[in-house]
Amino acid sequence: MAWMPFRSVLPTSSVARGKDVEQRIPAPHPASSPRLSKVVVPDFTDGARPPRPTPEPTTLDAIGQRDEVVRERIDARVGRLDDLRSLQDDFPLILQPLASISNERSKASLRIAELENTLSHEVTGISPRCAVRGAPPA
Repeated sequence: MAWMPFRSVLPTSSVARGKDVEQRIPAPHPASSPRLSKVVVPDFTDGARPPRPTPEPTTLDAIGQRDEVVRERIDARVGRLDDLRSLQDDFPLILQPLASISNERSKASLRIAELENTLSHEVTGISPRCAVRGAPPA
């Protein structure tokens, strides 16, 4: 719906305005010069304001297009920041099990070395208790 001034919508004001216009426009004089035509100059004394010059639409379009480009770039940056935050939260969840596996592996390798040592002593016939104390096997 296009914008319409209230004067053209209200029936009472449009009728009164039509009468005002008729009264303001003088009847053409029969003795006027045929070369020059009369120009109707609007009367702004009744409180009406002259129309404002509208800015060029190309300037507004350019500003709007730049605004959209900046908005898209900001949205892309915000999306990237959200991805980085989620990755920052996800990495500890992945690294904690890996760190615990690494710690368990070092403990397990020590336990395996102890068990291999015990097994080698049992295979050779030396009791691990005696080997530790330095006593001969029984």
